[in-house]
Amino acid sequence: LFKFFEYIYIKKFKLIFVVSESIGNWYKKTYNIKKPIVIYNTPKFDKFKKNNMFRNKFSISKKKIIFLYQGGLTFNRGIEECLDVFKKLEKKNVVLVLMGYGKLKEKILIYQKKYSNIFYHPAVSMDKIMKYTSSADIGLSLIKNSSLSYNFSMPNKLFEYLLSGLPVVVSNLFEMKKFVKKYKCGWVVKPQQIRIKKIVQNINKGKLKKVKINLKKISKLYNWQSQEK
Repeated sequence: LFKFFEYIYIKKFKLIFVVSESIGNWYKKTYNIKKPIVIYNTPKFDKFKKNNMFRNKFSISKKKIIFLYQGGLTFNRGIEECLDVFKKLEKKNVVLVLMGYGKLKEKILIYQKKYSNIFYHPAVSMDKIMKYTSSADIGLSLIKNSSLSYNFSMPNKLFEYLLSGLPVVVSNLFEMKKFVKKYKCGWVVKPQQIRIKKIVQNINKGKLKKVKINLKKISKLYNWQSQEK
């Protein structure tokens, strides 16, 4: 029923915009319309400004690599898999920070009490989020392929990570996989415990340094200053 109404009314709009190329192509093909304009949901960019907000708040050693998940703490985002992976890596040089709000908050707080390398941080306002993001080392976007919308998604958190100077670990969804491989800005993985654990264990400071070189190009192309035009 919704699709029928969409088919009728979408032809009456003067302007349509979507948040990824694949979504635009889907609408063009499905409803036989001109391809919608793609506008990526990117933040404003100034400069990479590294800080130590998470290290200071949680007393995290400089030797540790901080993996960050930010956004809705809900299902199908790879959060539960990450919790189980990092609890097994408690004695390694990796920590997990989860920042946001949602149904999984209480579960995360339980893990934080039990494991010394898992931390919860409440959601922060949009004008502060980039400062917090830049205090991590790697951004996580492990959305599961539970719908076509997810498979074609280009989440705003992906760009928040990259424009804050963080390489990313993303799930092998169509659009994110294509983007990360094109710009060599991180690692692609199936959002399963065994796959995530392997990636996390293999990342070190040297590999991070090599990937970070590619982020400057992305920051010039995919910032709100360019998308706004």
